[in-house]
Amino acid sequence: VLAVHGSDECVTALVETLEDPNRFVRSSAAMTLAVLGADRAIAPLKKLQEDPDDVVRYSADRALESIGRKKRIGSLLTRRSK
Repeated sequence: VLAVHGSDECVTALVETLEDPNRFVRSSAAMTLAVLGADRAIAPLKKLQEDPDDVVRYSADRALESIGRKKRIGSLLTRRSK
């Protein structure tokens, strides 16, 4: 539901969840931010790349790749429409 809605409040809640003590919660939050393509999650996700848990680091890496890919596609589409 959060990924579909994508409001600022949802992104804020997910960014805060990146600091949850449960590694599965942190990992899931990272992947949901990837689905949203939330630019303002980039800095917190970069910080998460230093997480002690390898699953969380992997999720942060994949999320950053996904956000970057969405930004590149958006940029290409914008250039094409001009």
